Amino acid sequence: VILNLLSQAMTQIQSSDIFMQERLFEKYFEDNDEGSMIALSREEDAFIKSKVSAKVLLCTDERPIAYQEGSSIGGIVPDYLEILKEKSGLSFDLVAYKNHEEMLKAFQEGKGELCAQFPDDFQFSEDQKAMLSQPYMSLTYGFVSSPKKIDSLTKVAYEKGDTYLAEKIRSLGYTPFLL
Repeated sequence: VILNLLSQAMTQIQSSDIFMQERLFEKYFEDNDEGSMIALSREEDAFIKSKVSAKVLLCTDERPIAYQEGSSIGGIVPDYLEILKEKSGLSFDLVAYKNHEEMLKAFQEGKGELCAQFPDDFQFSEDQKAMLSQPYMSLTYGFVSSPKKIDSLTKVAYEKGDTYLAEKIRSLGYTPFLL
């Protein structure tokens, strides 16, 4: 129910507030914040009022997506969830993990209702037995190489715990290796 509610809320926010993603981007790169309201059905409103909060798992090693400074968690994900809270009334408890590997393991163990940094990939979500919501942002990976060596590129580095990226590298015909 939470995932369907959030997916619908995110779709409504994005369709009624087409500049929301741009504002989050600008907040971290140019400082700008505004918003708009979303409509909830009686059933959704009753669910939100009956729910204390939703536990959201996130990885805090991806500045500006999510990061930890002392005891507080900052970044695009917490700000996005704050917008959802303001618009829907649903509260979120953030649970921080050091890397994707720990976060995904905790999600698989049922330690949270939502996983905030989950790849928007149907096959990966099927493999993880997870339901995808409407994406809240799009990120593109790219290769960095010297022009003289691009034709001889065979290995591509990835960070520990990012199994999704390692599989994508492998599927493109490269050999993934840890940084």
